[in-house]
Amino acid sequence: MDNKLGLDNYYSNTIMPAYAHSYLLTAILSPDYVDSENNSPATKGPSDGDIGNYTKFKYGTKIEDYYWRVPLGSNEATFNEGLKSDLMDDKANYIYGEKELWYLDTIETKNYIAIFTLGDRKDGYGVIGKNGGRANTNPMKYLQKISLYVKRDYKKNPATAVAIKVVHFEYDYSLCPKVPNNINYGNPANNGKLTLKKIYFTYQDSNKAGLSPYKFFYAGYDKANNTYDARYNPPYNLKGYDRWGNYKPNTANSLSPTSTDIPTAEYPYVEQDQTTADIYTQAWSLTEIDLPSGGIINVDYESDDYAYVQNKRAGQMFKVIDVQTNTAPFKFNTITYNPPVVAPSVITPIELNDAATGKRLIIKLQDPITGTAPDKDDIFKNQYLGNIDNLYFRFLMDIKGGRCEYVSGYVSRSRIDFANCQVDVSGRYACITLLNTTTNDSGVDKINPITKAAIQFGRLNMSRVVWNSSELDDAIGDDGSFGEDLLKAIVKSNFFNNISDAIVGPNEALYSDKYKVGHNMITGKSWIRLNNPNMKKLGGGCRVRQIRISDEWKDMSNNTDKSFSYGQEYEYTLEDGITSSGVASYEPQLGGDENPGSNPCPLVRRNGWRPTMNITWKSLLASRFSFSQRGL
Repeated sequence: MDNKLGLDNYYSNTIMPAYAHSYLLTAILSPDYVDSENNSPATKGPSDGDIGNYTKFKYGTKIEDYYWRVPLGSNEATFNEGLKSDLMDDKANYIYGEKELWYLDTIETKNYIAIFTLGDRKDGYGVIGKNGGRANTNPMKYLQKISLYVKRDYKKNPATAVAIKVVHFEYDYSLCPKVPNNINYGNPANNGKLTLKKIYFTYQDSNKAGLSPYKFFYAGYDKANNTYDARYNPPYNLKGYDRWGNYKPNTANSLSPTSTDIPTAEYPYVEQDQTTADIYTQAWSLTEIDLPSGGIINVDYESDDYAYVQNKRAGQMFKVIDVQTNTAPFKFNTITYNPPVVAPSVITPIELNDAATGKRLIIKLQDPITGTAPDKDDIFKNQYLGNIDNLYFRFLMDIKGGRCEYVSGYVSRSRIDFANCQVDVSGRYACITLLNTTTNDSGVDKINPITKAAIQFGRLNMSRVVWNSSELDDAIGDDGSFGEDLLKAIVKSNFFNNISDAIVGPNEALYSDKYKVGHNMITGKSWIRLNNPNMKKLGGGCRVRQIRISDEWKDMSNNTDKSFSYGQEYEYTLEDGITSSGVASYEPQLGGDENPGSNPCPLVRRNGWRPTMNITWKSLLASRFSFSQRGL
């Protein structure tokens, strides 16, 4: 494919050769089994005349050409944003595959045979081909029933044989609505994923047991109104998940830096509110089983949590909601935010630099800290800043002229003014004061460390923007081609014309009012990594909090007697009843900057007469972990 778009005309296509992704079990043989009837290809292996016992599995239903694709839509691809302010480096990708689907038809022993009856899934349709678009044929199958027969009767006459026992499965498509590969996509009902609702048994010619089925209900279901609470049964969303792969709303409709929407790609971290996390993690989960006896089993869930990632205290990203000049004492104007107990989502750029005193970053605390100063300040520093050698930040910075980009890096402990890290009077907000650093490799401390990182980012990734070379954008054709106009634009650029910029140093020049690079941050979309303060970081999935079994005798006796219930409760804390007993072996690579194992390894590159490049590399520890998990 000849790609003429973008700056680098990038195109990549990886084809994986065919391979067996699973192996099908065909037989289980007893120790005394002998293949005594091996006198033809038809009787080779387990057959009626063999000695000993066996269990034979036969696969007869096959879909030879099942095409799948992510995303499913016709001529659609998954968007991969490069720089937010540069439309020429955006990319997209899709994954397409072809496979065979095999389904179990029978399980056979010496005396019995079980027949598996299948049906077409409404949500199991593949795609037409490589370019996507939902197919209307060859859907996946679902299990309708399992019928058990005496093998001799069944083989004598399959049409009239009477099943000893039949297990029936009933479904609907109520969970996870609006699935694009459902044949009813776009219709108001039955457009979700296959959902098991009922299991019941019948015996020979008797259907009485069918009146007492097992019924299954899921999170958020209202029996009285036969409806679901949308919080527990959200619609399908390709990007609606957090860093652990659990549900998280993705309602962002805009990628604009000034939009209040924050896509999960920009903030994949787990919400650290217990109520919210409990709702998200148990989405689509089984919560109730009605038994044939009339009793009910209820299952309550909660979010997983952990206190450590290996031997390191779990880290947590906190939103920076405001910036103030470093003046004592610290006072946070909660009147600006109504109500003050809710952290604001401000998207207005805020000046980050102060030539004299440095800046305070304001965060909303996880839980209010009570008491009086300086005790509150000491509690804050111990809970949030203890053992942090390098303060990680991920700020949406206005690099220049409204071109905003995420800039990440570390502020060394020596650049944190711990004496001025304080809690406000309400105990709900705190500030972290950052000391200024040098603009270039040496000189006077007058620039915020985060602004310095933004300038470095601009130099390395957005040079034609920071040096006032806006003409370069117009000189590059729509197809990313270069020509005479580009050369003229380079000659006209400020950096080419102002040799003095090179004399004072690029960082100093770009920090000056002439260029004013990286001075402003977007408060509603900027975060810093601190310690999880309560030793209970939410994330990892859901777990069972309580199982209750009720005999429902009150309903069965017309309210003349009481119902009784019993069950088990599970606790996942240490002896103090607060600290989580969970330890994560590692955290997922998605949102890996929240991982306390991700720390800087500074590399100073000397370039002779040119300015020194200070390059920071994250810890390579992540390469040793191919997966992440949480345990107790």
